[in-house]
Amino acid sequence: MRLLTLSILATILLLFSCKNNESTNTQSADSPAIHEDIDTSLTRNITRSDGPYSEKNDKGVIVEKGEFKNGLQEGKRFLYFDNGAVKAEENYVKGNFEGPFKEFFENGKLFQQGQYVNN
Repeated sequence: MRLLTLSILATILLLFSCKNNESTNTQSADSPAIHEDIDTSLTRNITRSDGPYSEKNDKGVIVEKGEFKNGLQEGKRFLYFDNGAVKAEENYVKGNFEGPFKEFFENGKLFQQGQYVNN
């Protein structure tokens, strides 16, 4: 019961925190939604040294690239599928989503795009 209550509260919080996200979904009706695993948190609570970074999976394949400035995510962040194709392209300003974003299918076709405003 406690887990169900926490899940419901987390879902409600997520819905309200995404209210300023405008997106254009280019997904066709018969295309499966495959991007449930993309990190959609509005802020990145990660402590890193300033400058560019990359993260690799257990196979040594780069799955994320970005940059930190003054301890906060800044500029473009790229997420990659295991095959090296771009999964998502996001923009950060002072640790928050701001500006355009794009998400892609594993075959490289655009899944959706939009614009974050005041996140």
